[in-house]
Amino acid sequence: MRTMLGPFKVSVHVHVVNPETNQVGSAEVVLPVGNVPTKADFHRAVGDTLRTLPEGFRLMDGDEFFNQLIKDKFGAKGRFAMPPEYGYDVEALTAAGLAAYELHKSRRAKKHADRGDEEE
Repeated sequence: MRTMLGPFKVSVHVHVVNPETNQVGSAEVVLPVGNVPTKADFHRAVGDTLRTLPEGFRLMDGDEFFNQLIKDKFGAKGRFAMPPEYGYDVEALTAAGLAAYELHKSRRAKKHADRGDEEE
């Protein structure tokens, strides 16, 4: 367990899309309270989101995410050229998120087993 740095919380909005229906959405995930998030914390937030998505939804790719940000901020319609820094690997991020979720789940189960109580 990490020592708290102060009275704050950090949350992440993970953006998703259903390409067949063009529905978009985001999930807010609160990261460990009172600490600066690690890359593993971000991956677990992605994994937590992926495990609860309705059928047909997936993480937005960089182009979809950039265009959604422009639409949300400016109300702009249409498609805009994606800046290169938005070119992340959505498949790798999905795999990392799911792996981080499973690792967290197994550590939690071990912690509960070590204490002799049942997991919630």
